[in-house]
Amino acid sequence: MEVHKTIPANNPRAFGTFGSVSDGQETILFTFGGLRDGFHATHTFKAVGGDVESVKYQVSGEGQVYYASQVLSTYKVEREHWSTWRPTYSHGNVACCNYDYSCNKPDRGIGCVPVPRAFHSTNPGHFLAGKLSMILYGGLDRTGKALGDLWYMDAEDQTIGKAFWIVLSNTTAETFSQDKLDVLMTLITTGWGVTDAQAHALPGQPSNCDTRSIIFILKTENVADLEKGLSIVFTTSEQVFQDCMRPVMSIAGALEAAVNGSVMQGVRLDIQIQTTEGVMVDERMPWYQFRSNEWCKEGKCARALCQSTTGEAEKEANSDRYKYCYDDINGDGTNDYSYSWSQLTNAAGTVVRAAGSQCGADYFCAAPGKRHGQSAGSLLIEGDATMLVVVGGENADWDTNSQSLTMDVHLTYFTSSFATWAKVLVPYK
Repeated sequence: MEVHKTIPANNPRAFGTFGSVSDGQETILFTFGGLRDGFHATHTFKAVGGDVESVKYQVSGEGQVYYASQVLSTYKVEREHWSTWRPTYSHGNVACCNYDYSCNKPDRGIGCVPVPRAFHSTNPGHFLAGKLSMILYGGLDRTGKALGDLWYMDAEDQTIGKAFWIVLSNTTAETFSQDKLDVLMTLITTGWGVTDAQAHALPGQPSNCDTRSIIFILKTENVADLEKGLSIVFTTSEQVFQDCMRPVMSIAGALEAAVNGSVMQGVRLDIQIQTTEGVMVDERMPWYQFRSNEWCKEGKCARALCQSTTGEAEKEANSDRYKYCYDDINGDGTNDYSYSWSQLTNAAGTVVRAAGSQCGADYFCAAPGKRHGQSAGSLLIEGDATMLVVVGGENADWDTNSQSLTMDVHLTYFTSSFATWAKVLVPYK
């Protein structure tokens, strides 16, 4: 392998994550996030030059994966190079379908992605039901805000992404403005204006095109052999290409009819010069966020024990069930990491909320909260359950001029529905 030609080498990052895991006859290497081209005191975690991500000196939300196979087959050989891995979207490239919202049950959690970050931790392993997955925790976001969110990526739910090319004429890279690109993307995700009835009645028409039919633009460049020609390189799944892109690239006049009356009117497509063969460039795998509130009952939920420094963890009153605490105390989808609160009074001095805590007296919430710069690993317990171990790190935002370094150690135990945090306590002797 020529390392200097790999994707990570061409997109160097600092303070991201790198790791490896063996799965059967494959060894998988991965990278995720970090600061593009390293840290720069003037630009990193600041909005200088615009609030941008995945550019020089800023946090990244990109990941790369490399499969090193011990067996020889056409399929394995094709995968033996660095490729980008992207999230699997269910509701477009902006909308997010969470467990907390009303959406079709099969779609819950898919389409949600972690914000770009650095100083986080990612750990591969078989955390849930023996499935190969990756756990992402904490870090610093674009503005240097400390994060404490917990994510699960299903590494076995893979869709291959391929790069394709569409060549347009009567336009150039200089004149194909953002509003025209927006029209193109809208047409793709709405079926190019073809109704369901037309798609069924006319063979070869675009079909099954909706907001999940996302393409990622990799590059736009002028075509040297055409006086006014533009090549758009994009990546998408084979299924989306066959359903939504190939018909328009293969039927004379289809694109022209679809863009008629829009800002793209006049742009043409010659079906004789299109290619419908793609090249594998990425893989898509779904992320799922662990929601941390007491109302989370299905899917991926996070909670922590109410622990004691001297004895067993707290239990519910008149019950053998353990008592838990949560990062999102209000259940509004935003983690506030408030495990206790002071008395609140109104302007008249009347108490509107008494002081309280999620855990009882003499107990504390074992959630690690926000954390960045931590070390993390996986721990196999009695050959059965794989747990996440988080050690040390800081919990203050980047621009907070205070000491927040800790050597606390936390464990996370995973079941099909819950990730449960506990703090490792060491008795003094």
